[in-house]
Amino acid sequence: MKLKIIGIAVVAISLLTAIVGWGSDKPPIEKEPYTVQEGDTLWHIASERWEGDPREGVRWIREKNSLESPIIHPGETILVPKKEETE
Repeated sequence: MKLKIIGIAVVAISLLTAIVGWGSDKPPIEKEPYTVQEGDTLWHIASERWEGDPREGVRWIREKNSLESPIIHPGETILVPKKEETE
């Protein structure tokens, strides 16, 4: 019985390790400072700078800047995903 429980625990830990490590091959997102302009919203900034769903970009910006609210003000400097150069 003890061996069965240990076996199940080993399998569970292995699965959790695989799930947590999954996707960690992605390079870290480069960030740069950005001064908020009149009319900017987190959604607008994320839409321009985040590849994929802008909701994830808004969440990322809020987390990186410890923003308790999605409200930003002109003149504030926040960290945003670095805008990729387009050729």
